[in-house]
Amino acid sequence: MCEPMKAKLPKTAAVVVTYCTGDNSDLWLNLCVLLTQFDNVFVVDNSPEDCLFGLIGQIKEAYGNRLNFTPANPLGRGKERNVGLAGAQNIGARLALEAGAEWIAFFDQDSCPSMNFVSSMFEYYSALPDYEKKRVLALGPRIYDVQGNFFCQHVVGKGRVGFRRVHFRNGKGLNGLLFIISSGSFIPAATFRKLGFFREDFFIDYVDNEFCLRGVSKGLRIHVVRDAVLFHRLGNRKVLKVASITMRPTFHPPWRRYTIYRNRSHVWKLYWKKVPSFVVFDLLAMVYDLLRITTTEDAKREKFLSVFKGLFHGLKTPCGRPLPHLSSVSLPGDD
Repeated sequence: MCEPMKAKLPKTAAVVVTYCTGDNSDLWLNLCVLLTQFDNVFVVDNSPEDCLFGLIGQIKEAYGNRLNFTPANPLGRGKERNVGLAGAQNIGARLALEAGAEWIAFFDQDSCPSMNFVSSMFEYYSALPDYEKKRVLALGPRIYDVQGNFFCQHVVGKGRVGFRRVHFRNGKGLNGLLFIISSGSFIPAATFRKLGFFREDFFIDYVDNEFCLRGVSKGLRIHVVRDAVLFHRLGNRKVLKVASITMRPTFHPPWRRYTIYRNRSHVWKLYWKKVPSFVVFDLLAMVYDLLRITTTEDAKREKFLSVFKGLFHGLKTPCGRPLPHLSSVSLPGDD
């Protein structure tokens, strides 16, 4: 008896942005997992030195040209080779589109998807009605924080200015999310044709938030798929108790505090009318973040000076203009 032919899956690609830290054992495993699920994997390296060629060469011996390695800025030296997360993701996305990818997933070097990641994404997407498929901005996985040993909540819009943080209870997926993080995001090629690429002047922080809000403000929708899981490290976090309140400080250095607050305040300026529920959510998130710095982190003075300078630059920069480059800004601790 003849079996029915299985529908051919769309062509997929994974983009991994790397920055060499010395211990590449996680990267080895993560790339092998990706190569078992994606047609092509594009590694875009922001490292200041050529330290991944040996690892990449060994993996290519097993998987061939399906693994592609590209220095983000091969003509630069040292820190000049780092074009930022957004710039590296754009390089990878363009390479993936040139290779014919119909869906592109983005991953940090320390993120690892479940073995059923791609199949779960397509199973969920195929069950959507046609009108909903046309509105998909991105699909996201459930995020499991391997340091904190918990599944992260998702932020869903509620009315024009409200929001709610939710965990999965029932159903195959959630929709109507305000944003998802870039690592693990599974984006159809059509989204890039509609929205363009990531904002490179953001460099690293709020790149994913801005891209999501750009689409949400145009009527596109973000879904999270229950059966697709991403095992992820959410920064250099520790769990601390302050007056019976659980805090998870990130210990970001002053320059990261600057980019976070420069970018977040500029996002408020761009989207407070279009997606006010996100701005309400993020203002509350800012209060919590400032409380963490005040109660649990070191170098408070330097970090708060960077916060205020970032807020000022983000709000001062006119909409449609690029944000000031990090190299042009004097920050505490730069000397």
